[in-house]
Amino acid sequence: MNTKSGQSLLETIIAIGVIMSATIAATSLIVSTITAGQASQEKIEAANFAREGIEVIRGIRDSNWLKIDHNQLDSSGSSYLWNTGLGSGTDNIVFQYVLVFQPVGVGWQAKKISGPTPPSNETSDSYIYLPASGQYFTQATATVPCAGCQRTRYTRVISVTKKTESLFSGTTSVQYIDLTSTVTWTDQLGLHHLDASARLYNWK
Repeated sequence: MNTKSGQSLLETIIAIGVIMSATIAATSLIVSTITAGQASQEKIEAANFAREGIEVIRGIRDSNWLKIDHNQLDSSGSSYLWNTGLGSGTDNIVFQYVLVFQPVGVGWQAKKISGPTPPSNETSDSYIYLPASGQYFTQATATVPCAGCQRTRYTRVISVTKKTESLFSGTTSVQYIDLTSTVTWTDQLGLHHLDASARLYNWK
């Protein structure tokens, strides 16, 4: 009788161990799946923010063309160039910008945060914010915080570098802008970076 009781107790302990092992394995699988899904979603969001940065700068270049066509002057009273507000006239100097969206009348603006020495990507003005309306994302500067906005986990910095390319064995040169839109974010897996790049010319 005691032998049977001992066997039953042992079998029960083994059964409990098997169930616990299966439960732990299933829980680990669920957690891993959720983590992988979240990481995938974060990467998609980061890619969208990075691509948006490129398109906003492209839009500023296109807007400069329109201002040139209408003989508009910039804030200093000078005529617009195709790359006004996007870096400097000197080649190979990196300038960095954040993008601020003004919903009434202005639209997107590129706000310079450095030049020529790039700062750390994680500065207070490089975070992306979601305004209370939830209709768009924007960035803010340290001196002009985004009132009523919720800060996301993402930062975005647009690096702009003017360059000159030689064509036809050096007989012709053309200016262009190298763009890199860098998005960073931190989650339980650590710090992540995602870049989107483009090259803009003065070609319509």
